[in-house]
Amino acid sequence: MFKETNAFSGFSVDDILKAKTFYRDVLGLVVTEENGLLHLHLHGGGQVLIYPKKDHVPATFTVLNFPVSDIKQAVSDLTRKGIEFERYQDTDESGITHNEGPLIAWFKDPAGNFLSVLEDENLARTDEVIVTKLIPENRESVFAAWTHPELLQEWLCPQGMPLRVKKIEARSGGQFRFEYKGQKGVYVQSGTITEYRPLEKIVSISRIEGPDGILWSDILESTEFKEKFGGTEILIKQKGLTDPVAIEELEQGWIKSLDQLKHFLHKDFELKQEVN
Repeated sequence: MFKETNAFSGFSVDDILKAKTFYRDVLGLVVTEENGLLHLHLHGGGQVLIYPKKDHVPATFTVLNFPVSDIKQAVSDLTRKGIEFERYQDTDESGITHNEGPLIAWFKDPAGNFLSVLEDENLARTDEVIVTKLIPENRESVFAAWTHPELLQEWLCPQGMPLRVKKIEARSGGQFRFEYKGQKGVYVQSGTITEYRPLEKIVSISRIEGPDGILWSDILESTEFKEKFGGTEILIKQKGLTDPVAIEELEQGWIKSLDQLKHFLHKDFELKQEVN
């Protein structure tokens, strides 16, 4: 029944503002707020809902686990940010639990909910960014917003940089040129669409130039549009960057832009309803 449903988990807190500050500024997650609720945007496209509850009781189980490649470094970084780790019989001086399973350390959020970091020896940083988003609109509307310049400029603004579409040829072999206005100047992304399947998939290769020259080249981007129960699922895969900071910024930029796409299409739908 729910095979193609984008399920998500959630938990309560007693103070939304404290929770937003903690998850955004301390843990470094992408957090958006809507109607008094928080959405945690996790790597890979997952989401967690945080909602306020007057009679909130902290969860006695772990509500969120964060796999890391180096738990000692992760615990050290979080400790410097003021986080205190739980102590048990089998924990070491830093709060890491040593047992038959993976190395793990527990801590709490401001509402008292349990979280953990655990070491995954198989976890390795990849140069591929993968982001998914379910947009509650039909595939035609979503695809149009992706390929029409005047619509694309309304929602695609990574890192808050306004976009101007100078050229986009929506076809296989078509060229495109995007200009983003940043604080240091204009950033230009230009490239070629290598695969174009209307309503289904767009693949391109491009490079990005900044005020001081070429920043990255041979960036391979694949975007798929899939009909799902409740709307259209967007799956973005992007490769070509090696700098961890740039990869993180790219991922967060996509998450924020897709959230803006959702709001833009919903607003556009409301305006059409008013006209009709």
